[in-house]
Amino acid sequence: MDGSQHVPSSRRAVSRLNACASKCHHSRASHQRCRLLNPWFALTIKAMQLGFDAQNVIALRMMRFASGGARGQSEARRMFTEKIGAGIEAQATAVSAVVAGSSEPVVAGKVFRVLSKRVRANKRRLSRR
Repeated sequence: MDGSQHVPSSRRAVSRLNACASKCHHSRASHQRCRLLNPWFALTIKAMQLGFDAQNVIALRMMRFASGGARGQSEARRMFTEKIGAGIEAQATAVSAVVAGSSEPVVAGKVFRVLSKRVRANKRRLSRR
């Protein structure tokens, strides 16, 4: 048998913790979290929040459309132009991050920031009127 199979699990955990410590500069307690949480987990939470906020914006827009009139029509036009602008900005952000050599989770996080900023602005605008 190989000698590494006889290493107790607590010693393996410590060696993984030390491997994490060599990669990042956090306190010992946060190294344990570093080992447990990968960068995609945080992005999953951000995606869920973005989805909830987007649903709220959709509901607010549906109420605006249902009221009809000039406000509903202008909101429909504005919605399409904003979507095109947000798509272009998100794509430009992603391309610039990739060209700069950022990792995939960093690129995704930057795109989420762009989209979240747009969604929050729409939520604020539609909520106050």
